[in-house]
Amino acid sequence: MSKLFKVHRRFLFTIKNLNLRYQLILSYIPIFIISLLVINLVSYYLMANTLKKNSREFVNETVKIISRDITKSLNQYGEISASIAFDENLSSLLSGEINDYNYFIRSNKVKQKLYYFTQNSLDIKSIFIYPLNRSAVIRSNSNIIYNDMNYNDNELFKSLVSNAETKVWSTSSVAGSDPEGGNYLYFLRAIPNFGTSNGLIQMQIREKSIFDIYKDSSFGKNSTIFIIDENGCIVSHPNKEKISTKIQPSIIENIKQNIGSFTTEIDGKNYMTVYSTIESSKWTLIATIPMDYIQSNNKWLLNTNLIIIMISFIFIILISVWVSSKIASPLERVGKAMKQLEKGDFEVRLDYDSNNEMGKIYKRYNAMAGEIKNLMEVIRKEEKKKKEAYIKVLQAQIKPHFLYNTLFTIKCLASIKKQPQIEELLDSLIRLLMASISKGGEFVSVYEEIEYIKNFALIQKYRFDDKFKVIFNISSEIQNYIVPKLIIQPIVENAIVHGMDAEINFIEIKIEGSVEGADIVFRIRDNGKGIDADKINMMLQASENKNKNGFNGMGIKNVNERIKLYFGEQYGLHYLSNIENGTEVIMRLPVIIDERGIQKYV
Repeated sequence: MSKLFKVHRRFLFTIKNLNLRYQLILSYIPIFIISLLVINLVSYYLMANTLKKNSREFVNETVKIISRDITKSLNQYGEISASIAFDENLSSLLSGEINDYNYFIRSNKVKQKLYYFTQNSLDIKSIFIYPLNRSAVIRSNSNIIYNDMNYNDNELFKSLVSNAETKVWSTSSVAGSDPEGGNYLYFLRAIPNFGTSNGLIQMQIREKSIFDIYKDSSFGKNSTIFIIDENGCIVSHPNKEKISTKIQPSIIENIKQNIGSFTTEIDGKNYMTVYSTIESSKWTLIATIPMDYIQSNNKWLLNTNLIIIMISFIFIILISVWVSSKIASPLERVGKAMKQLEKGDFEVRLDYDSNNEMGKIYKRYNAMAGEIKNLMEVIRKEEKKKKEAYIKVLQAQIKPHFLYNTLFTIKCLASIKKQPQIEELLDSLIRLLMASISKGGEFVSVYEEIEYIKNFALIQKYRFDDKFKVIFNISSEIQNYIVPKLIIQPIVENAIVHGMDAEINFIEIKIEGSVEGADIVFRIRDNGKGIDADKINMMLQASENKNKNGFNGMGIKNVNERIKLYFGEQYGLHYLSNIENGTEVIMRLPVIIDERGIQKYV
C-alpha cells in the first residue's frame, strides 16, 4: 500500500507541475473518450437494428414489385385465352351444328389464330383446344402431338369443364406430356357456352418466361427467389431440377397471409424468408436470404464504428488542445497584437467582454492603439497637405516669357494684317490662361483637356506660321473620364519647339487616346527630328525646366512627377524616339470615371 501511495503522490505532483494547458488537456481527454464510447456503442445497436429493418423492408418491397410484374404477365396470357374462348369461329365449331365443309373452313381459321399467337409470343409454345363434343383436338402446331386422344376420360379435364368460369394455372397438362420435354406451365380455361362449358383451352407457357422476370433480382450471396403453388410444389426456380418438388413444411406453415416475412432454418442455417401471393393464380413468390449475409453488414458497421472511434480519438486530442489553448492563450494574443502594432497595423483591437485583470489589460491596449492611430492620422494629413502644396507649386509655374511672346505675336498680327483673326487668337489665349490659373480644381475631363490643346495649337499656328498640324484620334469612350489638368500641352509644346530644324519645316503631331485594360493611354507622335536617349533622360530628371518659352512652365519632368505623385510609380511618361523617325510619348493614367474616383488617389 505504501508503494502504491507513493506512486499516487508522485503522479499528482507531476500533474500539478505541468503547464496549465497540459493540465486541461489531461482533464478533457478521459471525459471525451468515455462519452464517445457510450455514444458509439448505443449508436451501433440502433443502426444494426435499423439496418436489419431496412433490409427486410427492401426485400418486402422488391418481392411485391416482382409479384406484380408476374401477375401482369399472367394476365396477358389470360387476355389471349379470352380472345380465343370468345372467338366466333370456335363457338361455331364447338356447337356441332355445321356441316363438314364449314367445319373445315372454321377449323382452319381457328388454327390460324392459334398459330398467330404462338408465333408472335415466343413464350407460348402451343395452344390446344379440347372440345367437349368431339374427339378431335385443335392444335396450334400439328407437329406437337401429346398422347391425349382419350382426354375426355381424364379426371382433370372433367373437373375443369364442369365449371364455365374455370381459369387455372398448373404444372401439368390436361392429358399426356410434351414429347420434347422441358419445363412448362399450363394455363387452363373453360370455353363458356351460355352458362355451361363446350371444352377447354390449354396454353403451354415456357417456365423461362416467368423466370426471366425475377432472374436478375438478387438479395446477396446464397439468396434464392422461387415460386410455389398452393400445394407447396415449386413452379419456377433458378435450379430447374427443383421444379415440381416440394419445399420444406416449415416454410408452408409460416405463410398465413398474402404478404409477409419470417425467419426459418433451411439446411441448418437461418434464413429471412419473404413471400408475396401472385394475384390471378394460387402461386406464391418466395425469397430466402441468409441471415449471415444480412448480419455481414453489421460486421461492416462494427468495423466502421471502430474506425470512427480511432479517428474521433485523434479529434478529441486536437479539440482538447484547441480548448486548452483558447483558455490559456489570452496573454499570447496580447503579444501578437503588440507585434502587429510594431509593424504599423493600427487597426488591431482585442475583444474581451469580461472585467477581470485580462479584460483591463485588453482595454488599456485598445486605448493605446487608438491614440497611436490618431497621432498617425495627424501625421498623414500633414504629409498630404505638403504633397498637395508641392503639386500646386508645380502647377503655378507659369512663365511670363511665353505670355510675352504670345502678346507680341498678337501685336504684330494686329499691326500688319488688321484681320478678325486677332479676335480668334485672343479668345484662344483667354481660354488657355483661364485653364492654367483656374482655381476650380486640379482635374478635368478628357474633353476639356483636348480643348485646351486645341486652343494652345491655334495660338502656336500663328506664332510658327502654320508649320505644324495636330491630328486628334480620341476614343469617344474616354471623353468624360477624369485626368489631371494640362498634362498633354507641355508634350505638344515640346514637339513643336524642339521638333523643327533647318531640314524639317513642317511637323505633324498625332494625339491618340484609348482605354487599355484598366488604364487610359495617350500616345503623342510627331515626325520631327527626334530626341536621343541621353536628352530624354535629361528632360525627365532635370532639376528645373530648361524651356524658358513654355506656356505653363511645368515641362516634361513636372508632368511626369505630377502623374507619379497622384497615381504611383506604375504611371507616367515613356519615350520612344530616334533621330530619324521622330518621337512618340506614351502617357499612362488610371481610369477615373467620376469625381468619386479621384478620392482614391487624392
